Amino acid sequence: MELKAAIGKLERLGPVQSLLRRRYVRRFATVHGTNCWLGVYGSFEEALRAAPQTAPVGYNHASAASLYEDMVNRVQAKDYPALYWLRRTLDRASTVFDFGGNVGISYYAYQKYLAGCGPSHWTVCDVPAVINAGSRRAVEQGATALQFTSSFSDASGCDVLFTAGTLQYIESPFDALVETLFRRPAHIVVNMMPTLPDRTVITLQNIGISYCAYRIIERGALAPALQRLGYVLEDEWINPETRTRMPYADDMPGITWIGQYYRLAVS
Repeated sequence: MELKAAIGKLERLGPVQSLLRRRYVRRFATVHGTNCWLGVYGSFEEALRAAPQTAPVGYNHASAASLYEDMVNRVQAKDYPALYWLRRTLDRASTVFDFGGNVGISYYAYQKYLAGCGPSHWTVCDVPAVINAGSRRAVEQGATALQFTSSFSDASGCDVLFTAGTLQYIESPFDALVETLFRRPAHIVVNMMPTLPDRTVITLQNIGISYCAYRIIERGALAPALQRLGYVLEDEWINPETRTRMPYADDMPGITWIGQYYRLAVS
């Protein structure tokens, strides 16, 4: 313990901090920096301009379809609250719109847990390069209930709008997207959303194949925005997540990963 405390004290010294930060920046620009964050920016555009030249920017690349291959057919602890509300809502619903669902990873992973109340249609919305791969997989798997689109407007009229680990990569505020829908979903289930207690910040993330702008929102911001559209926040939970701090952002509070369930009270 004494050695650990001494190392911690040494790391806080100015010259050492500077050296460690330069090493972190170099690492961030390589494959070893995958899933790491760097910097705080005023906009998505500014964040992407700051990206290293060692990889492309954005998510619309064919290789993004295999990023979460280890999560297909696999449920993690952070999935269970969302699964609970999907089961509750799908007792009365038949269509799910999965915003940012990649190749259908949640559809495949959740099937055995939704037995008896599974939707007649599960539509995944993602970038074109990813949904092309997802469509091929669905044919191979015989997943006739699984469909794909790259247009968020196709969420209009769905029973459940589900999104997990996606909103942080979307430049438009989520409530602004929902507001554009001609018929708003009766239920919204949000999962794996990084939040800060007192601010919203934009950073840059290395996702391995590219660099993406990444928004960490103020924890209390989404609920009033969706309430303005007629939604009632029925439940909120904390996801277990090990990445809880922004490196070398000393004034940044801890990050809390959350999920929420909303019900449409007025149409």
